[in-house]
Amino acid sequence: MDTFKTTAKIAKGGVLTLHNLPFVEGMEVDVTVTKIDIGTDLSELPPHPNRGTVLRYERPFDPVITDEELDLVFESWDRLEREQQASGSTVENQEQQ
Repeated sequence: MDTFKTTAKIAKGGVLTLHNLPFVEGMEVDVTVTKIDIGTDLSELPPHPNRGTVLRYERPFDPVITDEELDLVFESWDRLEREQQASGSTVENQEQQ
């Protein structure tokens, strides 16, 4: 059984039209329509505060963290690797489990 899944919007009057279906004309198909639950009605949310504003980056190529902060990250990573090696546990071993 071939299955084709797509999404569509219901048009005015409850009409649903599907285009470019991968089936031969005249073939009988089973149709099931399921409502997509997005969880939150977006119309109930407050308007986005930045909508319509212009964003400008003052220094877009500056580093996100300083060299000192980067050194701390590497030191922490090295310490974690040493602790895992001492206990016989490594990131690779955990991924395989």
